[in-house]
Amino acid sequence: MKLQPWARGYATALSDPNTVLFSTTRTDEREDKFKWVGPITDTKIVVWAPKSKGITINNASDFANYKVGVVRDDVGEHLLRSMGVDQSVLRLSPKPDLLAKQLAAGRIDMWAYEENVSAYIMSQSNIDTSQFEVVHVLNESQLYYSLSNNTPDSYVEKLQAGVDQAIMDGTLDEIKNKYK
Repeated sequence: MKLQPWARGYATALSDPNTVLFSTTRTDEREDKFKWVGPITDTKIVVWAPKSKGITINNASDFANYKVGVVRDDVGEHLLRSMGVDQSVLRLSPKPDLLAKQLAAGRIDMWAYEENVSAYIMSQSNIDTSQFEVVHVLNESQLYYSLSNNTPDSYVEKLQAGVDQAIMDGTLDEIKNKYK
């Protein structure tokens, strides 16, 4: 097992055989890029902003006057680009914890990331999450294991069988509840 920054792991899963990413938001844009195992759990990709700024986002053009932090090649970046947000407003980072700190320090105006994970990262960085709010939901979906397309189907089927068993016997729910 190798732990890599998201963008490197994502690129590796797109090019190298027998590579698995844990976990990946399944989107239309990504559908044909991977073989999928899951779903593992629900996910919501959101945009956070300081409550004090009073930011309202209704469409892509509302992002034009702000700096939005995104993890490079993460679903937040992909979703913002697909809705037509101009590249010039995006501030790319290899790590989400750096973006949490930039948001808290006022160096970016907003941060696009998975809702529960971003709240956890902020709390782990001693950032008072009550000072921030979700100003836009980019996507509600599910998380999956994403496997490189050249992974043998037999591997995919075995992993899917394991996930299915974990769902059937309640193990997956126990894990989800433990980390809520």
